[in-house]
Amino acid sequence: MFLKDMLKEELANSRRIQADVEGALRKLPPGALVRKKVGGRVYCYLAERKAGKVVFAYLGKLPAGEIRRYEEAKQRRADYRKQLRDLKRQIRYLEKAIRLKL
Repeated sequence: MFLKDMLKEELANSRRIQADVEGALRKLPPGALVRKKVGGRVYCYLAERKAGKVVFAYLGKLPAGEIRRYEEAKQRRADYRKQLRDLKRQIRYLEKAIRLKL
């Protein structure tokens, strides 16, 4: 019985972490920064998916700090998504282990 209680506690912790990561993912700025070269000049756009279509919003020339902020958000988004994949896999495993007769 002790092992099953440990598994249930780990499942609860994993679900709590999953909710925290999903919340952090929602707080990130939407979209991705896209740089297009037109006539020898580089212009920045924000690409977002709306109603199943990719929509570009013109941002103009951005300072280096702003570009870095978008790139960091993109990297954090990828890290959070990987963490969510791993957590969901772990949650499925724990749910199956708890259902087994121990």
